[in-house]
Amino acid sequence: GLLAVAAHDDQGRGVAGHAWAITGNSFGGYFDCNSNSGTGVYGKAAAYNGQTYGGYFESSSDSGIGVFGTATALSGLTYGGRFESASTLGWGIFSWARATSGDAWGVEGRSSSTSGRGVFGVSTAASGTTYGVFGESLSSSGRGVFGTGIARGVEGRTASTSGTAIFGTATATTGFAFGVYGESSSTSGRGVSGWGLASSGSTIGVEGFVNSPAGYGVRGEAPVAGWAVYATGRLGASGTKAFRIDHPDDPQNKYLLHYSAESPEVINFYRGNVLLDEAGEAIVQLPHYFAKINTDPSYTLTAVGAPMPLLHVAQKINPDLLSSESVMGSGEPAPLCTFRIAGGVPGGEVSWRVEALRNDRFLRQAGAPVEMEKPEGERGTYQNPELYDLPIEKGMSRSNPALPVDSAVKQVPPRG
Repeated sequence: GLLAVAAHDDQGRGVAGHAWAITGNSFGGYFDCNSNSGTGVYGKAAAYNGQTYGGYFESSSDSGIGVFGTATALSGLTYGGRFESASTLGWGIFSWARATSGDAWGVEGRSSSTSGRGVFGVSTAASGTTYGVFGESLSSSGRGVFGTGIARGVEGRTASTSGTAIFGTATATTGFAFGVYGESSSTSGRGVSGWGLASSGSTIGVEGFVNSPAGYGVRGEAPVAGWAVYATGRLGASGTKAFRIDHPDDPQNKYLLHYSAESPEVINFYRGNVLLDEAGEAIVQLPHYFAKINTDPSYTLTAVGAPMPLLHVAQKINPDLLSSESVMGSGEPAPLCTFRIAGGVPGGEVSWRVEALRNDRFLRQAGAPVEMEKPEGERGTYQNPELYDLPIEKGMSRSNPALPVDSAVKQVPPRG
């Protein structure tokens, strides 16, 4: 079933083939080449304009395939189908699922290999804003790229010393847009997890930048019982640390900020008020866990309602109790810690405060350095170079900045 004709009109066909049989493994056209550099089928559209086709294939079956190619060799760099475009605006492959509803795919790729790729894209140019794979969706609820997998839905890698494995940008200048958004439905999952694997150097698991003076570099949100931000290990800040709430006098328009106290020591403090007995004395009982997490306490007493010039701490916390946690099991109850106040007015009131150095297992293991050398990668840089009249490039957080948002990123229009 092969008919060759010379066609000169714009509706003609150089080759037309028909297989009329309605059953069997038949071919409308069959081409074969035995050369080790030959081509079984070669199609060329020579016109320099118009919507021409080097080859055009069509299937009307509800389970048919418009084009099917297979490379049967079991080794070597073979292709089931290969397509190229030399145009500066061309596509090597362009496919379109025209159905306006249903579970349709423009491109679907599959691999049965245990180390295969369903779809593999590579951009070989050594410069320019190129894409190995570029995905775009025009739907208001669409996804440019969507991946699903047993282990990883999407994985990105880069071998460049200044590369970014995954880079997301939301170009809208208004609205609730996300450069990168992550979700997890697992009861022990992470919406976004970052890990700096290197065992040395100034690595960062997750880093956030913001240019707006009212923005957040990193922001966490949780219900009242949860942790919006939680650090396992040390937590530091180069600026002030504050709680911020809606201002009780004007909650619609103002915030109220209260700042944390700073100290070269890691201090726990406990406070309260106590009524003195008929002898002008009182015993203050501290929390049951006090001995396990504190050492070296100090005391402050303030008389309330009347002067008490002889008010004093008559008996301190037993220092022997404060070292007992190191020899106790973690499940054993701590000894009760108390101190005695004396010299006050009978029936009087006293405000007391005890400050002690934190001495739990973490502090005993890790310590709390006050002065430290900068790591090798941060030497010569500053946390706030502008405070030293230095350029922003001297900032430690900008010495290896994240890739800037490229406002000239190519926005590929839909083709049709």
